[in-house]
Amino acid sequence: CFWPVTDNDATTTATTETNRLEYEQLAKGLKGLAEADHNDNEKGNNHHNNSLDSYAFSPQNLATMTPTKMKSLLEPYIDFTQYPIPNLETRCELWKELGTVLLRDYHGRFLEFLDNAHGDATKLVELVATSFPGFQDETILFEEETTTTTTTTTTHDQHQQTKTRIVFLKRAQIFVGDVNAGLELNLRNMDRLTTFADYRVPQILRQYEVLEYTFELADRVDSQMELKKDSIEEVSIRAATVVAVEELVQWL
Repeated sequence: CFWPVTDNDATTTATTETNRLEYEQLAKGLKGLAEADHNDNEKGNNHHNNSLDSYAFSPQNLATMTPTKMKSLLEPYIDFTQYPIPNLETRCELWKELGTVLLRDYHGRFLEFLDNAHGDATKLVELVATSFPGFQDETILFEEETTTTTTTTTTHDQHQQTKTRIVFLKRAQIFVGDVNAGLELNLRNMDRLTTFADYRVPQILRQYEVLEYTFELADRVDSQMELKKDSIEEVSIRAATVVAVEELVQWL
């Protein structure tokens, strides 16, 4: 994710490193790399005789990606001194996963992967999440339930743990939305996708008083304290975001 940390904020976050990276910088960097890659291949300025393998984002290259190689590819388009990219090793593993799965299951052809969704947005979301574990976005909430059994002489409390599966699929849905718009696929059932349950949307909803936090949660968020992944606080904010946006859509 992208959460710029300023010098004044650093003591209240999990890191003391100043980082002003936003989605904008990474998106521009990726776009710049893709455009340069395309232009070089169009002109034949590559080492593989204009082979698809020569593209930086080809499945072959993604499958063999390293953090060092990833950084060298992006450095001409992103100022790493001003916008250091966090979790570079994790991001590299996700790139490798994309390339490996496309080569193994779809003959290295992204269009073959898209064809398996048969033009349906919901099927494509499911296909992304099941094919690429890095796109899975779900959690299990555990809750304690207490039942009381009373006899003529005694009362017994029985504790049972229940679990609820919560599925968001934020990035899988973003992917489908981006691909549908960028490639003009006109996928069916786009209206069945939910809002992207990220950390930006609830900020706006809260600002306009669509969402209201408890005093304790508001204090933690306003103090810029990091909420633990899959905690009840984080899951509640994400779930409330989806519900709120769905209600706004109905209202509009």
